[in-house]
Amino acid sequence: MRRLKSHKAPRAFQRLRRENSAKLSGRIRRLEELDLARLSQAQVGERLGRILDGFALRPVNFATERVFRARIETEARPFSKASELWYPPPEVAGAGRFNYPGKPVFYAASTLNAALWECRPKPGDTIEALVCATLGPHAELEVAHIGLQNFRGNRRGASDFPDITSDASFRSLLRSMALDRKWNRVERFLSTATGMEEEKRPGLFKLTREIGRVLMEMAQTTGMLYPSIAADRAAFNLCLHTSAADRFFFPAEVWRFKINAIHPNLEGAAPSKPGHLETAPLARSNAVLNDGQIEWLEGFEESPLHDLATLEQRVAASRSKKLSKKED
Repeated sequence: MRRLKSHKAPRAFQRLRRENSAKLSGRIRRLEELDLARLSQAQVGERLGRILDGFALRPVNFATERVFRARIETEARPFSKASELWYPPPEVAGAGRFNYPGKPVFYAASTLNAALWECRPKPGDTIEALVCATLGPHAELEVAHIGLQNFRGNRRGASDFPDITSDASFRSLLRSMALDRKWNRVERFLSTATGMEEEKRPGLFKLTREIGRVLMEMAQTTGMLYPSIAADRAAFNLCLHTSAADRFFFPAEVWRFKINAIHPNLEGAAPSKPGHLETAPLARSNAVLNDGQIEWLEGFEESPLHDLATLEQRVAASRSKKLSKKED
């Protein structure tokens, strides 16, 4: 991930500047206490709109070579087409954390482990994971973001995964306009809401769907970046507009795993709230054909399924074939 971009003060800040601090805190407190399950989506949106009036984010550039998606097999057979592992068509897209019914988005995880956890697996499940590779050597996605300060995974470098709280110029701008306390109060509310499981607050997704819509639209971005709750915030999730997913990624490879067990603790591994997955590889694709058909590899046991170096080689070969077909 690259540095936070430098932008001029958003006009919206003027509205936040005029807002009474006590009234803003009161609106947030009331929304935090409301029974969301009893409110309509429109009522939640109206209340959130009053809180977010004047709030603004600076997008970040998320640089990546690949992301992962996963699905639990519901039938005793492998998926036959990559489209079954891509984002769903509008007619079957259900409501999610950040999307409305009939309006699909492309959810993906920054690591394979996080993609598996996002399925909320149980021992005995068979899961297929899709390697979504970039059409170029890498992609730089300009994304809105929420809760990045809560990320607890490994960082590749000192400048990786910056969050808004570490952007000195943005913080200076907030202070110069006497907005830092108000802005921080709103940001904490958003981070808490989007970093919570729906089981802990029925109707929560009515709120998070509206938060996602507003943040992704206000920044005019390709999507949104946020820590994976399912993976104990040790990885990132992406929520991309479907047009951005098709523009930047393609289905490069498919893996099948059996979930043998979930261990609460694992010797030598960092503590993890969801536990640790014990998986057994079942199969790997030999190719994802141009029509999306998955061609499964025979004798995959002889193939280094988890070897990153060979994955890079396979993805590069798939990318070359994909681009040559486009040129034809």
